Amino acid sequence: MGGSYDVKKKQIQDYDLSIGEGDKYEFSKDNLKKFRGFYKEQKIADYCKEHKIIAIGWTVKPEDSWKRSPQIELDKNKYLELFDELYNKNPREKKKVPNFQNIKKGDFCWVRDSSDNYYICQIISDWKYYMDKESWALDIAQRYETSEWVKVGDASKVPGEIVKRLITRGPTVYEINKNLLAEMTEYLFKNGGENAIDNAIKEYDSNAEYYQQEIKVDDLVKNLTEYDYEDLVGFYLQSQGWFIMPATRFQSTKDYEFVAIDKSGNRAVVQVKHQNGKLLAKDHVERSKTYKVFLACSNGVDWRGIDKNNSNIEEIDNEELLEFLKENNELIPGRIKFSIIFNKLRASNAKTNYSL
Repeated sequence: MGGSYDVKKKQIQDYDLSIGEGDKYEFSKDNLKKFRGFYKEQKIADYCKEHKIIAIGWTVKPEDSWKRSPQIELDKNKYLELFDELYNKNPREKKKVPNFQNIKKGDFCWVRDSSDNYYICQIISDWKYYMDKESWALDIAQRYETSEWVKVGDASKVPGEIVKRLITRGPTVYEINKNLLAEMTEYLFKNGGENAIDNAIKEYDSNAEYYQQEIKVDDLVKNLTEYDYEDLVGFYLQSQGWFIMPATRFQSTKDYEFVAIDKSGNRAVVQVKHQNGKLLAKDHVERSKTYKVFLACSNGVDWRGIDKNNSNIEEIDNEELLEFLKENNELIPGRIKFSIIFNKLRASNAKTNYSL
Protein backbone atom coordinates (compact mmCIF):
# COMPACT_ATOMS: atom_id res chain seq x y z
CA MET A 1 0.00 0.00 0.00
CA GLY A 2 2.95 2.31 0.68
CA GLY A 3 2.24 6.03 0.66
CA SER A 4 -1.32 5.49 -0.54
CA TYR A 5 -2.41 4.27 2.90
CA ASP A 6 -3.68 7.63 4.16
CA VAL A 7 -5.50 8.30 0.88
CA LYS A 8 -7.27 4.94 0.98
CA LYS A 9 -8.08 5.39 4.65
CA LYS A 10 -9.84 8.65 3.86
CA GLN A 11 -11.68 7.06 0.92
CA ILE A 12 -13.01 4.35 3.21
CA GLN A 13 -14.18 7.00 5.67
CA ASP A 14 -15.86 8.95 2.87
CA TYR A 15 -17.60 5.86 1.55
CA ASP A 16 -18.49 4.52 5.00
CA LEU A 17 -17.00 1.15 4.11
CA SER A 18 -16.27 -1.64 6.56
CA ILE A 19 -12.88 -3.25 6.03
CA GLY A 20 -12.95 -6.07 8.53
CA GLU A 21 -14.92 -7.85 11.20
CA GLY A 22 -14.04 -5.17 13.71
CA ASP A 23 -15.13 -1.57 13.86
CA LYS A 24 -15.31 0.09 10.44
CA TYR A 25 -12.94 2.81 11.65
CA GLU A 26 -10.26 0.34 12.71
CA PHE A 27 -7.79 1.39 10.02
CA SER A 28 -4.78 -0.80 10.64
CA LYS A 29 -2.66 -1.44 7.57
CA ASP A 30 -3.30 -5.16 7.92
CA ASN A 31 -7.05 -4.64 7.79
CA LEU A 32 -6.75 -2.30 4.85
CA LYS A 33 -4.69 -4.87 2.97
CA LYS A 34 -7.27 -7.54 3.75
CA PHE A 35 -10.02 -5.37 2.33
CA ARG A 36 -8.10 -4.51 -0.84
CA GLY A 37 -6.99 -8.12 -1.11
CA PHE A 38 -10.43 -9.63 -0.71
CA TYR A 39 -10.60 -10.26 -4.45
CA LYS A 40 -6.91 -10.98 -5.01
CA GLU A 41 -7.76 -14.46 -6.25
CA GLN A 42 -10.56 -13.01 -8.35
CA LYS A 43 -8.71 -11.12 -11.08
CA ILE A 44 -10.39 -7.95 -12.35
CA ALA A 45 -10.91 -9.29 -15.88
CA ASP A 46 -12.46 -12.47 -14.49
CA TYR A 47 -14.77 -10.41 -12.27
CA CYS A 48 -15.83 -8.32 -15.28
CA LYS A 49 -16.44 -11.44 -17.37
CA GLU A 50 -18.56 -12.99 -14.63
CA HIS A 51 -20.61 -9.81 -14.16
CA LYS A 52 -20.74 -9.00 -17.90
CA ILE A 53 -19.16 -5.56 -17.75
CA ILE A 54 -16.07 -3.77 -18.96
CA ALA A 55 -14.70 -1.25 -16.50
CA ILE A 56 -11.84 1.06 -15.53
CA GLY A 57 -10.95 3.12 -12.47
CA TRP A 58 -10.24 6.85 -12.02
CA THR A 59 -12.64 7.20 -9.14
CA VAL A 60 -13.61 10.65 -7.90
CA LYS A 61 -13.97 11.90 -4.35
CA PRO A 62 -17.64 12.14 -3.29
CA GLU A 63 -19.26 15.33 -2.04
CA ASP A 64 -20.39 15.54 1.61
CA SER A 65 -23.96 14.55 0.78
CA TRP A 66 -22.83 11.16 -0.58
CA LYS A 67 -20.56 10.10 2.24
CA ARG A 68 -23.06 7.82 3.95
CA SER A 69 -24.49 6.28 0.80
CA PRO A 70 -23.77 2.55 0.32
CA GLN A 71 -23.38 3.16 -3.40
CA ILE A 72 -22.76 6.17 -5.59
CA GLU A 73 -23.94 6.79 -9.14
CA LEU A 74 -22.99 9.88 -11.13
CA ASP A 75 -24.06 11.20 -14.51
CA LYS A 76 -21.31 11.93 -17.00
CA ASN A 77 -21.33 15.73 -16.60
CA LYS A 78 -21.01 15.55 -12.82
CA TYR A 79 -18.31 12.92 -13.06
CA LEU A 80 -16.24 14.97 -15.52
CA GLU A 81 -16.56 18.05 -13.32
CA LEU A 82 -15.15 16.14 -10.34
CA PHE A 83 -12.60 14.35 -12.50
CA ASP A 84 -11.23 17.63 -13.86
CA GLU A 85 -10.77 18.94 -10.33
CA LEU A 86 -9.01 15.79 -9.16
CA TYR A 87 -6.76 15.13 -12.17
CA ASN A 88 -6.16 18.64 -13.50
CA LYS A 89 -2.42 18.34 -12.86
CA ASN A 90 -2.04 15.11 -14.80
CA PRO A 91 -2.86 15.68 -18.50
CA ARG A 92 -1.72 12.18 -19.49
CA GLU A 93 -4.28 10.60 -17.19
CA LYS A 94 -6.98 13.00 -18.34
CA LYS A 95 -6.79 11.64 -21.88
CA LYS A 96 -7.66 8.09 -20.87
CA VAL A 97 -11.10 8.65 -19.39
CA PRO A 98 -12.72 10.46 -22.36
CA ASN A 99 -11.45 7.67 -24.64
CA PHE A 100 -13.26 5.12 -22.50
CA GLN A 101 -16.37 7.28 -22.40
CA ASN A 102 -16.46 7.44 -26.20
CA ILE A 103 -17.46 3.77 -26.38
CA LYS A 104 -21.00 3.43 -27.64
CA LYS A 105 -23.82 0.92 -27.28
CA GLY A 106 -23.42 -1.73 -29.97
CA ASP A 107 -19.62 -1.47 -30.15
CA PHE A 108 -17.53 -4.63 -29.94
CA CYS A 109 -14.62 -4.89 -27.48
CA TRP A 110 -11.66 -7.25 -27.26
CA VAL A 111 -10.61 -8.22 -23.72
CA ARG A 112 -8.16 -10.67 -22.15
CA ASP A 113 -8.68 -12.65 -18.94
CA SER A 114 -6.20 -13.79 -16.26
CA SER A 115 -5.56 -17.06 -18.14
CA ASP A 116 -4.50 -15.16 -21.28
CA ASN A 117 -7.58 -16.13 -23.21
CA TYR A 118 -9.03 -13.52 -25.53
CA TYR A 119 -12.72 -12.64 -25.76
CA ILE A 120 -15.05 -10.36 -27.68
CA CYS A 121 -18.08 -8.75 -26.08
CA GLN A 122 -20.66 -6.24 -27.27
CA ILE A 123 -21.63 -3.11 -25.36
CA ILE A 124 -25.32 -3.11 -24.39
CA SER A 125 -25.59 -0.04 -22.12
CA ASP A 126 -24.53 3.59 -21.90
CA TRP A 127 -21.56 4.67 -19.75
CA LYS A 128 -22.14 4.41 -16.01
CA TYR A 129 -20.29 5.51 -12.89
CA TYR A 130 -21.16 3.06 -10.16
CA MET A 131 -19.32 2.90 -6.84
CA ASP A 132 -19.97 0.30 -4.18
CA LYS A 133 -17.64 -1.72 -1.96
CA GLU A 134 -16.67 -4.20 -4.69
CA SER A 135 -16.15 -1.47 -7.27
CA TRP A 136 -13.91 0.41 -4.86
CA ALA A 137 -11.94 -2.71 -3.95
CA LEU A 138 -11.27 -3.49 -7.62
CA ASP A 139 -11.07 0.16 -8.79
CA ILE A 140 -13.67 -0.29 -11.54
CA ALA A 141 -16.22 2.47 -11.01
CA GLN A 142 -16.60 3.44 -14.67
CA ARG A 143 -18.30 0.71 -16.61
CA TYR A 144 -20.48 -0.53 -19.43
CA GLU A 145 -22.74 -3.56 -19.37
CA THR A 146 -21.92 -6.15 -22.02
CA SER A 147 -23.22 -9.25 -23.68
CA GLU A 148 -21.77 -12.63 -22.78
CA TRP A 149 -18.04 -12.68 -23.54
CA VAL A 150 -17.37 -14.87 -26.59
CA LYS A 151 -14.12 -16.80 -26.23
CA VAL A 152 -11.77 -16.56 -29.20
CA GLY A 153 -8.84 -18.48 -27.72
CA ASP A 154 -5.18 -17.95 -26.94
CA ALA A 155 -2.74 -15.64 -28.72
CA SER A 156 -2.04 -18.17 -31.49
CA LYS A 157 -5.60 -17.73 -32.80
CA VAL A 158 -6.17 -14.02 -32.28
CA PRO A 159 -5.20 -11.36 -34.89
CA GLY A 160 -1.68 -10.19 -34.11
CA GLU A 161 -2.61 -6.53 -33.72
CA ILE A 162 -5.15 -7.41 -31.03
CA VAL A 163 -2.55 -9.45 -29.15
CA LYS A 164 -0.01 -6.64 -29.25
CA ARG A 165 -2.46 -4.00 -28.03
CA LEU A 166 -3.55 -6.14 -25.08
CA ILE A 167 -0.11 -7.24 -23.88
CA THR A 168 1.92 -4.04 -24.22
CA ARG A 169 1.66 -0.78 -22.31
CA GLY A 170 -0.35 1.84 -24.11
CA PRO A 171 -3.76 3.52 -24.10
CA THR A 172 -6.36 2.14 -21.72
CA VAL A 173 -8.72 1.99 -24.70
CA TYR A 174 -7.46 1.47 -28.24
CA GLU A 175 -9.91 1.97 -31.11
CA ILE A 176 -9.77 -0.44 -34.03
CA ASN A 177 -9.82 1.81 -37.08
CA LYS A 178 -9.09 -0.76 -39.79
CA ASN A 179 -11.99 -2.22 -41.73
CA LEU A 180 -10.45 -5.69 -41.97
CA LEU A 181 -10.01 -6.01 -38.21
CA ALA A 182 -13.39 -4.49 -37.47
CA GLU A 183 -15.17 -6.90 -39.83
CA MET A 184 -13.18 -9.84 -38.50
CA THR A 185 -14.18 -8.90 -34.94
CA GLU A 186 -17.87 -8.77 -35.78
CA TYR A 187 -17.67 -12.03 -37.72
CA LEU A 188 -16.00 -13.87 -34.84
CA PHE A 189 -18.49 -12.53 -32.31
CA LYS A 190 -21.48 -13.60 -34.41
CA ASN A 191 -20.09 -16.99 -35.39
CA GLY A 192 -18.92 -18.42 -32.08
CA GLY A 193 -15.40 -17.03 -31.74
CA GLU A 194 -13.06 -19.95 -31.21
CA ASN A 195 -15.39 -22.36 -33.01
CA ALA A 196 -15.30 -20.16 -36.11
CA ILE A 197 -11.50 -20.09 -36.06
CA ASP A 198 -11.19 -23.84 -35.44
CA ASN A 199 -13.60 -24.57 -38.30
CA ALA A 200 -11.61 -22.30 -40.61
CA ILE A 201 -8.31 -23.97 -39.68
CA LYS A 202 -9.80 -27.44 -40.26
CA GLU A 203 -11.18 -26.31 -43.61
CA TYR A 204 -7.81 -24.88 -44.64
CA ASP A 205 -5.82 -27.93 -43.53
CA SER A 206 -8.24 -30.32 -45.26
CA ASN A 207 -7.91 -28.43 -48.54
CA ALA A 208 -4.51 -26.79 -48.16
CA GLU A 209 -3.44 -27.33 -51.76
CA TYR A 210 -6.62 -25.73 -53.06
CA TYR A 211 -6.28 -22.66 -50.85
CA GLN A 212 -2.56 -22.32 -51.52
CA GLN A 213 -3.14 -22.36 -55.27
CA GLU A 214 -5.77 -19.70 -54.85
CA ILE A 215 -3.52 -17.29 -52.95
CA LYS A 216 -1.79 -14.57 -54.95
CA VAL A 217 0.89 -12.25 -53.61
CA ASP A 218 -1.46 -9.26 -53.60
CA ASP A 219 -4.02 -11.27 -51.66
CA LEU A 220 -1.44 -12.38 -49.13
CA VAL A 221 -0.06 -8.97 -48.24
CA LYS A 222 -3.38 -7.12 -48.35
CA ASN A 223 -5.43 -9.63 -46.41
CA LEU A 224 -3.05 -10.28 -43.53
CA THR A 225 -3.17 -7.82 -40.68
CA GLU A 226 -0.01 -5.84 -39.95
CA TYR A 227 1.27 -8.08 -37.17
CA ASP A 228 0.32 -11.33 -38.90
CA TYR A 229 2.45 -10.19 -41.85
CA GLU A 230 5.24 -9.51 -39.37
CA ASP A 231 4.81 -13.00 -37.90
CA LEU A 232 5.08 -14.57 -41.35
CA VAL A 233 8.34 -12.70 -41.95
CA GLY A 234 9.65 -13.93 -38.59
CA PHE A 235 8.77 -17.55 -39.37
CA TYR A 236 10.44 -17.27 -42.76
CA LEU A 237 13.68 -15.89 -41.31
CA GLN A 238 13.84 -18.62 -38.69
CA SER A 239 13.48 -21.21 -41.45
CA GLN A 240 16.55 -19.60 -43.04
CA GLY A 241 18.65 -20.06 -39.91
CA TRP A 242 17.99 -16.72 -38.23
CA PHE A 243 16.58 -16.76 -34.70
CA ILE A 244 14.47 -13.91 -33.39
CA MET A 245 15.47 -12.41 -30.06
CA PRO A 246 12.02 -12.17 -28.38
CA ALA A 247 12.91 -9.38 -25.96
CA THR A 248 13.62 -7.06 -28.90
CA ARG A 249 10.32 -7.59 -30.65
CA PHE A 250 8.08 -5.00 -29.02
CA GLN A 251 10.72 -2.36 -28.33
CA SER A 252 9.79 1.17 -29.37
CA THR A 253 12.38 1.40 -32.12
CA LYS A 254 11.96 3.55 -35.18
CA ASP A 255 13.95 1.59 -37.73
CA TYR A 256 13.31 -2.08 -37.03
CA GLU A 257 10.81 -4.52 -35.52
CA PHE A 258 13.19 -7.04 -33.97
CA VAL A 259 16.78 -8.30 -33.85
CA ALA A 260 17.79 -11.74 -35.13
CA ILE A 261 20.95 -13.82 -34.70
CA ASP A 262 22.33 -16.82 -36.61
CA LYS A 263 24.37 -19.78 -35.36
CA SER A 264 27.63 -17.99 -36.16
CA GLY A 265 26.66 -15.08 -33.91
CA ASN A 266 25.95 -12.65 -36.75
CA ARG A 267 23.24 -10.16 -35.91
CA ALA A 268 20.61 -8.61 -38.10
CA VAL A 269 17.89 -6.04 -37.65
CA VAL A 270 14.57 -6.66 -39.35
CA GLN A 271 12.29 -3.90 -40.56
CA VAL A 272 8.74 -4.97 -41.50
CA LYS A 273 6.10 -2.60 -42.83
CA HIS A 274 2.53 -3.24 -43.92
CA GLN A 275 1.83 -0.04 -45.83
CA ASN A 276 0.88 1.52 -49.16
CA GLY A 277 4.26 3.02 -49.98
CA LYS A 278 7.57 1.24 -50.45
CA LEU A 279 10.32 1.00 -47.85
CA LEU A 280 13.37 3.09 -48.79
CA ALA A 281 16.56 1.03 -48.66
CA LYS A 282 18.71 4.19 -48.44
CA ASP A 283 17.22 4.95 -45.01
CA HIS A 284 19.02 1.87 -43.63
CA VAL A 285 22.52 2.37 -45.05
CA GLU A 286 24.02 3.67 -41.82
CA ARG A 287 22.69 0.78 -39.73
CA SER A 288 23.85 -1.73 -42.37
CA LYS A 289 27.45 -0.73 -41.59
CA THR A 290 27.06 -2.48 -38.23
CA TYR A 291 24.33 -5.09 -38.82
CA LYS A 292 22.86 -7.02 -41.66
CA VAL A 293 19.49 -5.44 -42.45
CA PHE A 294 16.44 -7.36 -43.66
CA LEU A 295 13.61 -5.34 -45.17
CA ALA A 296 10.11 -6.67 -45.78
CA CYS A 297 7.26 -4.48 -47.00
CA SER A 298 3.81 -5.38 -48.27
CA ASN A 299 4.39 -2.93 -51.14
CA GLY A 300 8.05 -3.76 -51.79
CA VAL A 301 11.39 -1.97 -51.32
CA ASP A 302 12.67 1.07 -53.23
CA TRP A 303 16.37 0.56 -54.05
CA ARG A 304 17.03 3.93 -55.67
CA GLY A 305 20.49 5.21 -54.82
CA ILE A 306 21.64 1.81 -53.49
CA ASP A 307 23.70 -0.89 -55.20
CA LYS A 308 21.45 -3.81 -54.27
CA ASN A 309 24.07 -6.45 -55.11
CA ASN A 310 26.83 -4.85 -53.04
CA SER A 311 24.90 -3.99 -49.93
CA ASN A 312 24.46 -5.43 -46.45
CA ILE A 313 20.75 -4.87 -46.95
CA GLU A 314 18.49 -7.70 -48.15
CA GLU A 315 14.86 -7.62 -49.22
CA ILE A 316 12.53 -10.40 -48.13
CA ASP A 317 10.49 -10.68 -51.27
CA ASN A 318 6.76 -11.27 -50.95
CA GLU A 319 6.95 -14.03 -53.58
CA GLU A 320 9.40 -15.83 -51.27
CA LEU A 321 7.01 -15.41 -48.36
CA LEU A 322 4.17 -16.89 -50.41
CA GLU A 323 6.27 -19.90 -51.41
CA PHE A 324 7.28 -20.38 -47.80
CA LEU A 325 3.64 -20.34 -46.73
CA LYS A 326 2.73 -22.93 -49.37
CA GLU A 327 5.58 -25.29 -48.51
CA ASN A 328 5.30 -25.14 -44.70
CA ASN A 329 1.66 -25.59 -43.83
CA GLU A 330 2.40 -27.11 -40.42
CA LEU A 331 4.39 -24.05 -39.36
CA ILE A 332 1.78 -21.47 -40.29
CA PRO A 333 -0.11 -20.06 -37.26
CA GLY A 334 -3.83 -20.76 -37.12
CA ARG A 335 -4.68 -17.07 -37.17
CA ILE A 336 -3.02 -16.67 -40.60
CA LYS A 337 -4.99 -19.64 -41.95
CA PHE A 338 -8.14 -18.09 -40.53
CA SER A 339 -7.30 -14.79 -42.24
CA ILE A 340 -7.01 -16.55 -45.61
CA ILE A 341 -10.35 -18.31 -45.18
CA PHE A 342 -12.04 -15.19 -43.82
CA ASN A 343 -10.93 -13.04 -46.71
CA LYS A 344 -12.15 -15.60 -49.22
CA LEU A 345 -15.56 -15.43 -47.56
CA ARG A 346 -15.30 -11.65 -47.34
CA ALA A 347 -14.59 -11.40 -51.07
CA SER A 348 -17.64 -13.50 -51.91
CA ASN A 349 -20.01 -11.53 -49.68
CA ALA A 350 -19.74 -7.82 -48.96
CA LYS A 351 -21.53 -8.26 -45.63
CA THR A 352 -20.04 -9.58 -42.39
CA ASN A 353 -22.79 -12.15 -41.93
CA TYR A 354 -20.70 -15.05 -43.26
CA SER A 355 -20.86 -18.65 -42.16
CA LEU A 356 -18.63 -21.68 -42.63
